[in-house]
Amino acid sequence: MAVCDTFMLTVDSVVVELYIVSLYLSPLTIASVGTTLAGGMLLFMYRGVMKKKITIFNDKKTWKYIIIISVLFTITELTWYDSIGRIGSGKTSLLNLPLESVLIIIFAWFVLGERLRQFQIIGATIAIIGFTISASSDTNLKTLPEFGIGEMETVIASLSGAIAITLIAKLLVKQDVVQVTAFTLLISGIMLNIIHWLWYGPIIVDLSDWFYLWMFAFVPFLVFLLYYVSIKRIGTSITSIITSTSIVLTVAVQLILSIQTNIPVNPPDNVILAFVGGGISVCGIYMIFSGAKNEKTKKS
Repeated sequence: MAVCDTFMLTVDSVVVELYIVSLYLSPLTIASVGTTLAGGMLLFMYRGVMKKKITIFNDKKTWKYIIIISVLFTITELTWYDSIGRIGSGKTSLLNLPLESVLIIIFAWFVLGERLRQFQIIGATIAIIGFTISASSDTNLKTLPEFGIGEMETVIASLSGAIAITLIAKLLVKQDVVQVTAFTLLISGIMLNIIHWLWYGPIIVDLSDWFYLWMFAFVPFLVFLLYYVSIKRIGTSITSIITSTSIVLTVAVQLILSIQTNIPVNPPDNVILAFVGGGISVCGIYMIFSGAKNEKTKKS
């Protein structure tokens, strides 16, 4: 399942970029429609297909968490999708996941009271080194490293995403994961649609584009479903380690598309730095979550 989720994470990033450069859809349009439909499909699967009762309404405190998480996730989706449109899916993945992983263990220590192990601190340092190298992957010998709007958006997405994941981890101690995920996606999607209406007006696209947007909705649907099924079966640590390889895989797919097709995707200028930075980041993430796994094993 975790391997499938790695593939879907890559598909998610690359498809967003393809929709932007080929269908000329705005990142906000893709995020608004895709997130809303994904949440609706998850809710339909849970209530309509699995025939399970919705129990999340019973706790008012839970809804406060859901609203806060949805706001954070809206910020994450808004900045992450727009970042892909600015700097490409490859560099966005290279910057986002390592930084988010580091921030997650910091917030887990600060909010959840989890102990930071030396092994995790070393891993976080390595992940930041990989992040720094990846940030320089749009440079060559004649230019200086750039850190523009797209790069800043990935930092914002990592920050809001890390806080949201930390709060979700706290919420899932008592609540059902599918219900939390479905309502988070659905509420975030509604918020994104409101932002779209205020920014661009109503979503108006061709019928063929609506078909592609409907198809894309299955991507975040499967990403979240596979991710949480993997967590349930093999644990958060191993799942995070396996899915982190999407950092390098996304760049590889993006590079293949740029070489083999005429699609104007935006791979990093310095591919060597991109792969080196991505590889170092994966090693750092492995150490971060291996440290967390070892700590839980000792406690048990």
